[in-house]
Amino acid sequence: MNVCQKVTKLLSLLIVVLCFVSLKVEEVQASGADFGVEPIYSEHQDKDKKGYFSLVLKENQKETLKVKVTNYSKEPTTIFMLSQQATTANSGVIEYNDVQKKVEPSAPANFKDIVVPKSEKIELKPEESKEIDVDVVMPSTNFEGLLLGGLYFSQQDKATENPSLIKNTFSYTLPVALKMSDKKIENQLVYQGIELSNRNSSPYIEAKLLNETASLIKDLSVEGRIFDKKTGEEFYVSKMNELEMAPNSVFKFGFDLRNSAFIPGNYLLKLDVVADGKDYHFEDDFTIDKEAARKLNDASVYVQTSGFPWLIVIGIVSLVAMLSVIGIILKRQKKKNVKKRTRKVKRKTKK
Repeated sequence: MNVCQKVTKLLSLLIVVLCFVSLKVEEVQASGADFGVEPIYSEHQDKDKKGYFSLVLKENQKETLKVKVTNYSKEPTTIFMLSQQATTANSGVIEYNDVQKKVEPSAPANFKDIVVPKSEKIELKPEESKEIDVDVVMPSTNFEGLLLGGLYFSQQDKATENPSLIKNTFSYTLPVALKMSDKKIENQLVYQGIELSNRNSSPYIEAKLLNETASLIKDLSVEGRIFDKKTGEEFYVSKMNELEMAPNSVFKFGFDLRNSAFIPGNYLLKLDVVADGKDYHFEDDFTIDKEAARKLNDASVYVQTSGFPWLIVIGIVSLVAMLSVIGIILKRQKKKNVKKRTRKVKRKTKK
């Protein structure tokens, strides 16, 4: 085996060892949900709407919604149920389980106060079904548009012996749309300013848009550009299409910095928005100050800050160690070659 082959073999061995040292693999077995929910429609249900509740009710009118919850498994289970206002996720989809977001002041009512499940915890025997009642009491004042929310059902896996493993939560959402008339109202978007954030520890610039009317936006597209105010250079571009937006909700349109750091400076934002065929254009000057940029850059696991470069040091040390090993191998091989030549010379001298 020559020197090159030996070096190649050694490097391959080091790479394999490093991979096994640095990689920790955990296997989690997933399975499907073993329960289901089904709406039981009342006489006030919109006949053209299926798969969710859609009702037109008057002021102070009371209604009882019924939901059939079924345990398909051969073991007892517990289903948790909550009522939640519809919101718009950062991805541009409508969701019904974000308990952290506050109800916008422009909303005609708080959905949780209007739609109240009689039981938030449902105990089911193996293969048992139950009909659950949900009380609805409409606001005392008339409103135009749509009050949108949902009934959120979740089932948690049994506790595992290993507490470090993530427990999967299976869920279903049953939307509930409430109106006082069939009159459609036009959406009205309002720009609410810029926020700097870390989404999953990745840096983002977010432009906040508020749908301040009780209208559901079914087709939303946004194109945004950010320019350096001093040079006019275009720094960031973001485009999103085929989005939705819940009534009276905020959508945070994001510029993904793609793991680059926030750079302090003065900027100009330009937004072009089309919401169900209605055009909007927003412009805004904003500033990223040094302190805010430093804090967010430090908080991001993907942005390399000006701190001590441990990764570089580790890399240099590893490289030096590998070169040292290679040097030792070459030195030993050289000694062996010298000995071989010496032996050959001695043999020739004897002859």
